[in-house]
Amino acid sequence: MTARQTPTREPTADRQNASRVGVRLGLLYGPAVFGVTAAAIALPTLITALEVDEAAASWVLSAYALALGIGTALFGRLLDAWGARQVLHLGALLLAAGAVLCLTTPSLAGLIIGRMILAAGSGAMTSTAVALAAASAPDTRARVLAGYGTVMSMFTSAATLAGAVATAASWRIATVLPALSLTAIPACLPAAASHPRTGTRVDIRGAGAVAVGVATLLLLGQSATLQLPAWLVAAFVLLLAATTVAVILRRDHPNAFIPREVFANKVFMSAIPVGCSVYAALFALMYAAPIVLTDTYHWDAFAVGASLLPGAVAAAILSRAGAHMAGHASAGRLLSGVAAALALCLATAGLMGGSPPLMIVAASLSFAAVSVAQVVLSAAVAAELSTDRRGGGVGLLLMTFFVGGSGGVAIVAALARRWGLDSALGIIALLPFAAAVLSWRHRPRTHAPPPRLGQEAAAASPAAVRPPKRAS
Repeated sequence: MTARQTPTREPTADRQNASRVGVRLGLLYGPAVFGVTAAAIALPTLITALEVDEAAASWVLSAYALALGIGTALFGRLLDAWGARQVLHLGALLLAAGAVLCLTTPSLAGLIIGRMILAAGSGAMTSTAVALAAASAPDTRARVLAGYGTVMSMFTSAATLAGAVATAASWRIATVLPALSLTAIPACLPAAASHPRTGTRVDIRGAGAVAVGVATLLLLGQSATLQLPAWLVAAFVLLLAATTVAVILRRDHPNAFIPREVFANKVFMSAIPVGCSVYAALFALMYAAPIVLTDTYHWDAFAVGASLLPGAVAAAILSRAGAHMAGHASAGRLLSGVAAALALCLATAGLMGGSPPLMIVAASLSFAAVSVAQVVLSAAVAAELSTDRRGGGVGLLLMTFFVGGSGGVAIVAALARRWGLDSALGIIALLPFAAAVLSWRHRPRTHAPPPRLGQEAAAASPAAVRPPKRAS
């Protein structure tokens, strides 16, 4: 009798443990989304307190998204070189330092610098959580991703209400909520032991070129808002071209920050425009919706935050579905459907002058689209890369997503100067529409990739990359 029961209990325990690991990783990453969605609720109060205009205040979100993207990519590479524990410890120091600066600085410039330091720390949490979740064992990966995706969707949807509660106490508190990741680090240290250091060197020159290039791209996107002179715009274009060439030339370096393996991977390259588009739509909504609902329709912060809570249910359900579909063509179709619905809501809201019901539905759909995109695309890319490139590759993917989000804020802020925020959101609808078309065609591979860099590549088997089979 005992011999029959033991095989039943052990898989059950493994499944429960996998779900717990996913939840803990979601708690580690989750507060990072507060950096945009919760802070956006505080923008109207922040604008009044610091006596700045809306365009200047948008940098509180754009700079955070930029630093989060760069930090995620850099720490993703350091994750492979140093190991997950060391990355978590350094990230904790950055989170604490950034939070202190944001809480004490009297100026907008100081606040933006503090937010960038805070975002770099969140990048360490983000890259660690996503890499550990996507690289979990094939037989437990679906449950880890499901638990992780569920927690992430709850954080994303509840962020606006958390921002409202924090803003009621102080707008400064709303800007440092990403520091809550510090509370999840102890629970994630056991899982971090599964990602030891490899001792490989980090391509500092390549990382610097990527960071400068991404920052330059953001400044070019904000050139109209910042009213930059033509000669400076031309200089930024040349700088962007130079950094792009530098990154391409270093792709064959043994420890290249963006190696040829990543450049040549079709799954990685096809995931970038999809993720960038849905993140741009989310960040644009999180910037514009609170301002429209407060200034035009006179909603208070609590009303804005509470109205977005129902989106948590839809986002949680869809992210779990995406986790179980990961590795199959149906996952791309799920993401395509959510992105298409988001595009329709945004376009209609733009035509109807920012109708509150449509804005709320669009925001809820953007939460769901981002949750599904992150689970599906990060799992697909992680399965494509060798072990010694996985953390860096997933980090680079997330960097492009956050840069897309930062670009979404820049685009909607620039468009709003001419046509108003509600019309700008209608134009932004083109982005999730593009994501819907591209994700419908997304076809992750279900067989083993060819041999790659790293000792494990020679031993790669189809089971290592094939999506796990459901237990009968």
